[in-house]
Amino acid sequence: MRRGIRLYATSGTTTTVSGVGVDYENWYIKNDNPLQKEANEYRAYLDEKIPGYYDLRRRYEWINNDDDEYYSVKRKWKKADSLYVERMTEYMQDKKFSPVFSYYLWSVSVRILISRNKGQRAKAAKLLAIAPKVEKREEEEYVYIARQQLQPKYEPLKIGEKLHDFVLYDHDGKEHHLTEFNGNDKYLLLEFNSRTCVPCVEHRPIEVLNNLYKNHSDKVDMLMVNCDDPYFWNIECKDPNKYGRDPWHEWNDKKGAEDIMQRYGTETGPSYFFVSPDGTILGKITDERKLEESIKKYFGV
Repeated sequence: MRRGIRLYATSGTTTTVSGVGVDYENWYIKNDNPLQKEANEYRAYLDEKIPGYYDLRRRYEWINNDDDEYYSVKRKWKKADSLYVERMTEYMQDKKFSPVFSYYLWSVSVRILISRNKGQRAKAAKLLAIAPKVEKREEEEYVYIARQQLQPKYEPLKIGEKLHDFVLYDHDGKEHHLTEFNGNDKYLLLEFNSRTCVPCVEHRPIEVLNNLYKNHSDKVDMLMVNCDDPYFWNIECKDPNKYGRDPWHEWNDKKGAEDIMQRYGTETGPSYFFVSPDGTILGKITDERKLEESIKKYFGV
C-alpha cells in the first residue's frame, strides 16, 4: 500500500523526516514552517493523551482476519478512536482556524461517522463555529466534509429498517433505483467502495465476492455503489482494463455519493450491507471475516 506524508514546508528551507513503518502518522517532521510547528503541537498532545495510538492503528490495519488477536485488536482500536475524538475535541475548542485545524476537524468527523456516537457528534459540531462556512467542496474540502458529517442531512439507517432508495447510473448511463431489487425473492449484497482509492481496493475481499457470485448468484443480487467522484466515474472508470470490472452490478450517483454514504452511515469503503428479499437491512459488515460469516449464515456454506 502506498502512503504519503503530510507536511508543511517553506521553499528553500531544510525539513527533517524521521520515523518507522508505512503509516505516515508514525513519522515526525521538523522544520521552521509555522504550520508544521502547529501540526507537531497537535501530534505531541495526542502522543501525551493516548500513548501508542498510532502503533495500535498500524496493528489494526495490518492484522490478518485469521489472527487470534484480531477481535481483541479491533476492540482496542475502537476504544482508542473514541478517546481520540474526546481528547481532540477538547484540545481544539480554543484553537484558531488553520489548515492544521481543518485536517483534524475532518479526522474527528470521520471517526464519529464510523462510531455513530451522537453525544460526541454534538460536542464536535461546536468546532464548526471556528471554521469558515463553505458551500462547495473545492472551497475547503476538509471543512466541507466535516460539516456534512457533524451536521448530517440524513441520520444513518439502522439494522431492521428498510432500504432507502437513491437514483444511480450504470456504466452505460442507464438510470436505476436501489429499490428495483425489492420483491425478486433474492438477497442483496450492497457494497460501498471506490475504484480509485488504493486502500479501499487493497482491502476489498475480491475472492470472497467472486465465490459468492459464482456459487449463489441465484440467491443473491450484488451491487457495488461506486463512490468515486463524477470525473473518475465518467472518464477513468469507463475503461475496465484500468480499474477492473466485476460481473455484477456497479452504479454511481454522479454526485460523489455524499448523500447515499451519509444515509447508509458509511465512508468510502469497503463496507457491505446484506438486505433481505423484502428490502430489510439485515446487517452492516466492514471486514472480510464478518462477510464470510454472514455468507455462511444466509447461504449455509
